[in-house]
Amino acid sequence: MFFEILNKYGAIKDNRASYDEKVLRLYKRYNIPPIEIKLDYVDNILKEFLDSDKSLIVTGSAGDGKTFILRKLFEKLGGDNKEFKSICKVNNITFILDFTAIENKKEIILEAKNKKYIIAMNEGLLNEYVNKDEFLIKDLSKTSSANNFDLLLDKVLEYIDKYETKNECIIFKNIELLKEVRGKIRDIILMNDFNYEHITIRRLFVFISNLILGSKNQNLLKSCKDISFLESNLYSNIFGENLSASMREKKPFEFLNRLSIGYKSNNEIDNLILYSKDERFKNIYFDVEEFFRKRDSFLDNGDYNLIKDYVVFFRRDLFFRHKQNSLMRYISFEAFKTLFDDLKDNKPVSKRIKKLIALALNRIFLGALINEKDNLYIGSSFKGSNKKIANEIIEKLDIKEINFEFIKGNDEYYGEIYLVIKNKKMLLDLDIFEFLVRIANGSLVNSFSNEFLERVMIFKSHLIDENEELILFDIDENGKIELTEFELGDNYVRLQ
Repeated sequence: MFFEILNKYGAIKDNRASYDEKVLRLYKRYNIPPIEIKLDYVDNILKEFLDSDKSLIVTGSAGDGKTFILRKLFEKLGGDNKEFKSICKVNNITFILDFTAIENKKEIILEAKNKKYIIAMNEGLLNEYVNKDEFLIKDLSKTSSANNFDLLLDKVLEYIDKYETKNECIIFKNIELLKEVRGKIRDIILMNDFNYEHITIRRLFVFISNLILGSKNQNLLKSCKDISFLESNLYSNIFGENLSASMREKKPFEFLNRLSIGYKSNNEIDNLILYSKDERFKNIYFDVEEFFRKRDSFLDNGDYNLIKDYVVFFRRDLFFRHKQNSLMRYISFEAFKTLFDDLKDNKPVSKRIKKLIALALNRIFLGALINEKDNLYIGSSFKGSNKKIANEIIEKLDIKEINFEFIKGNDEYYGEIYLVIKNKKMLLDLDIFEFLVRIANGSLVNSFSNEFLERVMIFKSHLIDENEELILFDIDENGKIELTEFELGDNYVRLQ
């Protein structure tokens, strides 16, 4: 029963939004209550609204749950759910469920400045019609996708346990493995949060449905016992390999595929897969002896097609079940997670993180592979030079001047991190942090997208103070900086 409903949430041809009548009819047919997740921040939004003299605007992308939030606010204010419609009132508070459908938009906004309104509005109309200082704005994209994934998955698994009978088909093998590796999948969703790439609740429904029911075989629900693991295993479904190219370009599959899990590897891992009979090869989908036989044939005749799908499977299995984090793009994830948690909990940032950032910025700002991490050096070029990175003029700062600012979102699991130096700020996401970590570890700047360098250099331009004294520097054989200060006058240069 429930699998049929869950399938309608998935990324199939006739997929409708999670609020669609087609899905609700299925819930009614099987006498199953529609899935709802408890969003703790609704109470915080309500309290902030009641304490404010401003009207509330709830914004976000389609599928973020704006109508759901308004319904909960309506109920908490004493409204009858039967009276919840496109425009409704409770306690002299007017609710507008879809500002897009309102014709007299300007009049409504003017009235909402003097009377209490709660309005659901997309971001485009928000920017067109609203002075943000005059309203209480709650952007649902500033909530944790990882936390929403946990809440939604808990509900889906609860419904499966309650409304489905377990059997030996591949669907339940996917569920069994999902329960084991959900923490690693959550980490991947968290990487989206750390890059401020929000995944809507609707897209999370699509994702979870595909994890469990995704298959290259369209008859999975009817004949799942006969489906090959290669067509429908959890690891393939995580990356949407059963989906069309256009569906894989949507969230979260587009981001997940950028991680290259299953295709990124190293000699140690591949030697393990190709030559050993490690206990870690045991899995719930197939008898590992089947793989060993095909591997022996490959080693004899060199036909890689015999095992290529198995190699991808085992690389992913080593990543998800056995914590082989070297098999993905972000080597800095755990460090960024620690930084995020420390800032969220108002703990001091470790000196190790500050030194790492100082070392990376020194190498970028000065354009040299230096080893200085106890101070920050801001390089510039002489006036008239068009060079982006030069080493003629620098300012020396103590690493104590490297600070961070944490801006909280709607829930306790979301926040934005800013790197702060000399009261100037740069948004620090996982991509930029990874860039800095790899530079600190010895990678060259030109190994990365130019976008990352441009973002850091724009930040550097805000840090340069043209009134600073000029300091020349040289680099010794150990990568240490030697400074020579001098004073530049109209007709002279004087060493300090």
